Amino acid sequence: MIINHLKEAQYGDIILFEPSMYSSRVRVWIDNLGRNKKYNYSHGALFWGYIGNTPLMIESVSPCGVHITKVQEWRNYIIIRPVDKIITTQNDLISYLDKRYDYSKLWSVFKNKFFGTPLTADNDTQVICTEFINLAYSYSLCKKGGCTPVTLAESIL
Repeated sequence: MIINHLKEAQYGDIILFEPSMYSSRVRVWIDNLGRNKKYNYSHGALFWGYIGNTPLMIESVSPCGVHITKVQEWRNYIIIRPVDKIITTQNDLISYLDKRYDYSKLWSVFKNKFFGTPLTADNDTQVICTEFINLAYSYSLCKKGGCTPVTLAESIL
């Protein structure tokens, strides 16, 4: 279900971001290779909640890894509430704070798209943004190891 306003967001809602930088647009192009339906998302985060009037999200991003940050008032995102899916508790997700960003996963996606190398399951000690979201939903959104921004969008939209 698409959430139309940030003020309606709840813990666990998925925020998918459209690319704002050239390098992100290239990653979206690569992620869409071989797909009939294209999606324009390069990053994902989970809505965390509010401190006062400040909306927060938890994300895995380079170079700082998993952290909680403010949701900016950008217009380049969509908020989705997965139907019939159960999110891990905030207390459990806190244990992932400061986990490192998985740069090797970006290389794996590139090799998969250009050379057909299979994507492998991650070990959860380092995660990219959408693998972290999939982990938070106990791998019920995408196949473990294969959750990219485009595969996640395909799964929940």
